[in-house]
Amino acid sequence: MKKKKSIQDFYAMKEKGEQITYITSYDYPTATFAERAGIDMILVGDSLGMCVYGYEGTMPVTMDMMIVHSEAVRRGAPNTYVIGDMPFLSYQTSDEAAVENAGRFYKEARVDAIKLEGGVRIYSRIKAIVDAGMLVMGHIGLTPQSSSQLGGFKAQGRTLDSAKAQVEDALAVQEAGAAMILLEAIPPEVARETLRGSGQDLHRGAHQLCERGAGQKISRTQAHLSHDPGGVGKIQGMGGYPKGRKKDKIIPRVSGFV
Repeated sequence: MKKKKSIQDFYAMKEKGEQITYITSYDYPTATFAERAGIDMILVGDSLGMCVYGYEGTMPVTMDMMIVHSEAVRRGAPNTYVIGDMPFLSYQTSDEAAVENAGRFYKEARVDAIKLEGGVRIYSRIKAIVDAGMLVMGHIGLTPQSSSQLGGFKAQGRTLDSAKAQVEDALAVQEAGAAMILLEAIPPEVARETLRGSGQDLHRGAHQLCERGAGQKISRTQAHLSHDPGGVGKIQGMGGYPKGRKKDKIIPRVSGFV
C-alpha cells in the first residue's frame, strides 16, 4: 500500500533535490488514477469552476462546491497528500471566516493542507489559519481570483515593480507561517529570488528553475491541472480556461483524449 507523504517528507525531498509530483484533480476517478500513478500531492483547485462547470473564471465557485469535490478526491486518493483550494470570498472578509472555512476542509474533506491566493494583503489570514493548527500553501504570481486586477490571465513579475511585489509577497507568505508556496507564471529569475527563504516551492510555469538558488536547493516541481497534460481542455477551450484564450504556453500536452 502506498504511504502518504507528510510535509516533512516533502522538505526532505527538497533538500535532496528530488522532484515532487503534483497535479490538480477534481473528482474520484482522476484522484484514483493519480494515486495509482504514485503522484505525491493533489490540489483540489477552484479551477474546477472552469474545467468542470464551464464558468469563465473561478469567481462563481463556492465553499460547498469545493468541499464536495475535495471529499471525492480524498475518497479516490486516501494515501495521497491532498490540498483544498480556498475559493473567492471564503477568506478575504476576515481572519475568523478564513479559519472557519479552512476548518471545513479539514473536518469535512479530511485534507492535509489548504491553499490561499495572495501575499502581503492576506498575511493575517494565513497567520490565523496556521495559529489554528492547519497547514497552508501560499499562492503568488498569477492569482486567478484577482485576474481582473491583473489585467487577465497574464504572467507576473516581468517589470521591476511587479518583480519586487512578488518577492515581497513570498516573504510575507513565509513569515505568516505558510508551509509551501505555489508560484504561478513567474519568470525563472524572479522565482529564484522569491525562494531565498525557507518555504517549500511548487511552481506552475516557472520552467527553468535551477536546482540551486541563493545557495540553497529548491525543488524542481511543476503543478499541472489534470485536464491539461491529457488535452481534455481542448473540449473546453484550452485547459478549461475562458474561451478565446490563447494556447496555454505553460503546459505541454503529453497525451490526448481528443
